[in-house]
Amino acid sequence: MRRALLVLPLLVACQSATAEPPPQPVTKSKTAAAKKAAPAKASTTRSAIGTNLNAINFRATNWAFIDSVKAGTSFISCTDDKWDDKRRIELGPKGWPKELANGQRARMLLPSQEGGRMVARWKGRGTLLMESTGAKVEGVKAMKQRLEFTVPPNVDLLMSIVDTDPKDPLREVQVFPKRLESKVDEVFHPKFVERLRPFSVLRFMDWGVTNSSPLSTWAKRPLPTDRSQSSGRGVAYEVMIDLANRADAGAWINIPHQADDDFVTQLAKLCAERLDPKHKLYVEYSNEVWHDHPLFSQSAYAREQGTKLGLSDNPDVARLRYQARRSLEIFRIFEAHVPPERLVRVIGSQVGNHYAHAELMTDPEVKKHTDAIAVAPYFGHELGSQQAAKKFADGDIEAMMKFLEDVSIPAAYEAIRLSTEWGKKNGVALVAYEGGQHLAAEPALVDDAAWNAKLDAANRHPAMKARYFDLLNAWKRAGGHEFVHFTFTSRMEKFGRFGALEAIDQPLSEAPKYDALVAFAKEHPVWW
Repeated sequence: MRRALLVLPLLVACQSATAEPPPQPVTKSKTAAAKKAAPAKASTTRSAIGTNLNAINFRATNWAFIDSVKAGTSFISCTDDKWDDKRRIELGPKGWPKELANGQRARMLLPSQEGGRMVARWKGRGTLLMESTGAKVEGVKAMKQRLEFTVPPNVDLLMSIVDTDPKDPLREVQVFPKRLESKVDEVFHPKFVERLRPFSVLRFMDWGVTNSSPLSTWAKRPLPTDRSQSSGRGVAYEVMIDLANRADAGAWINIPHQADDDFVTQLAKLCAERLDPKHKLYVEYSNEVWHDHPLFSQSAYAREQGTKLGLSDNPDVARLRYQARRSLEIFRIFEAHVPPERLVRVIGSQVGNHYAHAELMTDPEVKKHTDAIAVAPYFGHELGSQQAAKKFADGDIEAMMKFLEDVSIPAAYEAIRLSTEWGKKNGVALVAYEGGQHLAAEPALVDDAAWNAKLDAANRHPAMKARYFDLLNAWKRAGGHEFVHFTFTSRMEKFGRFGALEAIDQPLSEAPKYDALVAFAKEHPVWW
């Protein structure tokens, strides 16, 4: 998940004075995702390492699509170069402006991606203007229904429709590197696909905007024909599955918490038909249903539903039991359409918290239909504290890396061991739905530039590769199965620096986390 929230304490099922035993508190960072004790080996056996994909938006540095418009924002109304929220933009059925008022512009933010010599081309009649918030747009060459320009990589572009003909509106704009013009219809940027290939499974939680998802019916889902795949409804499922096929990987799909049975049925059919049958399909109800932050409305929803159904007098236990019940319903729907050897049924929990594991598996039917309990083994959250900032204020980065080796990794291993032991006793495997370093400043330090600079430097330090090997070896030694890292590509930010890569074109020599994941994947094929 986006780790802007990760400094929050974990909220485990609280107990009132009932016959039910009190939960075991978890003080480590986030957790959730797993797999059955002895499931059939994944057909993709080249590695046990997967990755989450970071959300599609105009600031993303992953170059997911050749056409940058697919990662663009909605259109914003402007007048005289200023935002104008008093006048709406009249949009056509595919989301393109069909008419503009006098002096009105329709503006969109989108990423420059690889930059260099770029092309904007469109249909219809009107005028298009291309600018940038982070660099100068140079070498502009205007032609009929086409604009060529030069811009640096990984900067934000401002695309404005200055005027449009209501009878033949300017529409279906594509913005892409000129060198890839013949490949625009291939959808995904070749560098993006290339750097995903070492991973055996892609988790689409953020692509699906899973947290607080508004989706409930199949008719409202995003479509591959939508103007942009950067919407509050997420990326189209067809696009997710097509990427998994292109990257030669399994697909991990998170079901929106309000999705009705028809939604689940249609999605199961789509996945069964579209995903390459040699790859696994991982299915999980929502994401981090335990998380009580307001941005995770799935938690409140599950609590409310569990309470209404009378699953427990304790609302937090009711939440866990509703998560288990709805997961079972979803698994049964997928089982009707996906062969069992292709399906991995996952229930998310918290690392080291076997009280939560047990509540999720209380119903024997749930256990029977579940392949994996999923958790999030992170390390290094201790370095986000004020205590750590004081301790290492005058120290070098090597001292921080030694602390991770001597303190953080052993603590992470112990939490992992508790969960894997529980899984072995109860016949379910343990998988990591997320994991990796967790060097994120707590709220009191989030604006401390000096400490954030140190956390950035620690992530870039060559020793981080060794720390990742320490974590992955601990995971393997404890008996964990698939390890799905969080996340693939994202900028360093004060709320966290979770990307294995800062940008998709980052040299391997400057990306110790990605380097470690790829090397471990190559050296340690599936071991279970």
